Amino acid sequence: MKHARLLSAGALALALAMPALTGAAAPATSTPGPTATGASSSVADPDGADQQPVTVRPATATEITDEAVARVEAMSLRERAASVVMGHIPTTDTSRLAEYMADTGVGGFILMGANIPDDEAALRRVTTALIPDADVPR
Repeated sequence: MKHARLLSAGALALALAMPALTGAAAPATSTPGPTATGASSSVADPDGADQQPVTVRPATATEITDEAVARVEAMSLRERAASVVMGHIPTTDTSRLAEYMADTGVGGFILMGANIPDDEAALRRVTTALIPDADVPR
């Protein structure tokens, strides 16, 4: 059981760290995000007043592992099992895809021909619909 928990925690830690490892960009936000160097920066608020500088530092390996273990320990056996299953339904309907991911709790989705729309913008909408948990990095 301990090995399974560590394996699940390791998989989640990898998923949490994947954007940093691959250099993937974070989703666009209306507030400035962290800098790669962890440098401080001043942020102007909408009223024009400056806020205090914020320093961003990367999480340590221990912090990432602790967060992954906590998330896995909070999961039911069904949620743990579903988290390692790759699902598929043949559609590009984003509401059906989002509902499928939320209802099943599967850990991933295999895109196949029936899921690929004609243009890039539509494909982005399809892949966005497949992310049920905004707290987990893309």
